[in-house]
Amino acid sequence: MHPAPTRRQLLGTAAGLAGATIAGPAFAQASCDLPQPARAVEISTISNAFPVLQFLMEQMRACSRGNIRVETRLTADNLPQTRTALQAGGNVPFQIIHASNTSFVEFVNRGHLQPITDLVAKHRDAYQLNDIPAGLWQQTAHEGQAYVLPFQSNTHVLFYRRDLLEKHGIAVPATVEQMIAAAATLKAREPAIEHPLAGVYGRGWNVTTEFANIYQSLGGDWFDARGTPTFNDARGQQAIELMKAMLPYMSPNALAFSTDDVMVAFQQGRSAMGIYWASRAANMDAPDVSRVPGAFSFAPAPAAAPGGLPSAAIWWDGFCIPRQINVDRELVFSVMAEGISAATMRRGANLAFYSRTSVVTDPALVAQNRYWPAITATIAAGTKTFPARPFFSLGHTAVGASIIDALQGRATPKEALDRAAMQFTREARSQGFL
Repeated sequence: MHPAPTRRQLLGTAAGLAGATIAGPAFAQASCDLPQPARAVEISTISNAFPVLQFLMEQMRACSRGNIRVETRLTADNLPQTRTALQAGGNVPFQIIHASNTSFVEFVNRGHLQPITDLVAKHRDAYQLNDIPAGLWQQTAHEGQAYVLPFQSNTHVLFYRRDLLEKHGIAVPATVEQMIAAAATLKAREPAIEHPLAGVYGRGWNVTTEFANIYQSLGGDWFDARGTPTFNDARGQQAIELMKAMLPYMSPNALAFSTDDVMVAFQQGRSAMGIYWASRAANMDAPDVSRVPGAFSFAPAPAAAPGGLPSAAIWWDGFCIPRQINVDRELVFSVMAEGISAATMRRGANLAFYSRTSVVTDPALVAQNRYWPAITATIAAGTKTFPARPFFSLGHTAVGASIIDALQGRATPKEALDRAAMQFTREARSQGFL
């Protein structure tokens, strides 16, 4: 028997790079040959450290030659550092920032980003930007202006051990209740599985996102037309009850689990099912870190109620330029565009469901990336994004501050969500949203 991998080995470079400034390409295939400026220029980026971003950052770092130097900062959670940098005033120390649909709404509404409509139009042909579908350009626009070069769409899908479900005659769950029932069967009949379910239930952003997926699946809406919170309604309470029903089949430490912790639980064969980020699917087959390569299959995220939407939300990620920088914006744009080239995406096709149509519809790549159909089906089933409202992050944060109490039984779901609603209202009023 091979010795068990260490935690550092299991988490791969993501943990090792978190918070570090990295320079120098690691992928020999990367290439970038931009016109050289007359003087030395440094372009700095900040992003999260999940695998696809590590890969795309390598492409940007390949632009470091001559008078151009590209430095990248990959962090476990880039939002606090990015927010601080954008709010400080003056030239922002990062010329390229990673944003997702929720952080983008915050940044653009606070005036922290510059539109890039002119640069997209100028370089559309050179960088084949028509390969990115119109719908994604619309999702990433604000008041008719382009602000983002999107590189991926992401969502949650169902990860499940096909071999174990077949062994025990369990159908692939189509609802959350079916998933819980399947977990009960595995817990009773499959001693090799310590904790059948795994979810990203760590305090704060993670557990709130899990709540949001189920809440929206139930038909919930976070706010009414005036911005009054509605997430503390009966659907919100039902979402928490469903989450509580999963806990007996999860690790005793489930309420501290990060995305990496869930990945390790799956790779090590300790857990067999979960609604999890599709962007991590490729890691299930990595032979250097997974004890069960090829064992996991993928299906659309189950609905929280029969006939409901998938328990998921559509996410996109992209790169933006801060409003005030001290580097030529066209050079910055070119570095971003090099990072999302079709050639780059094809080399890293197993890492994400990319923004380029030519990549995600290529039959050979679809065959190689067996989780892509689960993403397509989840999105096609009507999955929505989170509300694109400037105060959404305040609601998300408020729920994250209270929901653990309900999951641990220290408060009822109604008490926890009412407290979150009051916190949101107080903060939204102080910031002038209500």
